Amino acid sequence: EVAANLAVATAQAGVRTVLIDAHLRDPEQHTIFMVPNDKGLATALTSDATPPVQATQVANLSLLAAGPAPLTTSELLGSARMQEVLAGLLERSELVILDAPPIGQMADGTVLATVVDGVLLVVRAGETRRPVALEAKEVLDRVGARILGTVYVEPRRRWPGGW
Repeated sequence: EVAANLAVATAQAGVRTVLIDAHLRDPEQHTIFMVPNDKGLATALTSDATPPVQATQVANLSLLAAGPAPLTTSELLGSARMQEVLAGLLERSELVILDAPPIGQMADGTVLATVVDGVLLVVRAGETRRPVALEAKEVLDRVGARILGTVYVEPRRRWPGGW
């Protein structure tokens, strides 16, 4: 939800924004923005096809859904093709935001941290324990990720629908 809110806020400020659901194992951006998830980042990473970016109901905001989950998510997210997809999307927009999986659960989030310009570490009140947050920061430091800041959020709430 943090990535979606950030993407909406930047788009509403007039910044042409693309939100990528890079949480390939458990995507949710397609649900939040009520768009299909039959094609997406996974599709673009496993082919030479143009990334299937979709318009959203928010002006200046497009979404690259996750698409069908491949078996080798970490390898794909760290691939040269991922770099190509990101570069292509940056040519068409002013800002690209990735919704990434948590650091530490799988390698996916850590791999993504190495291919982006900066990372926001999300800490959930009542859910994220201090040792887990500290370990995530240490992992990001070890891989040379640029931590832009930390976002402290209330416990998860489901989207009421619409913006």
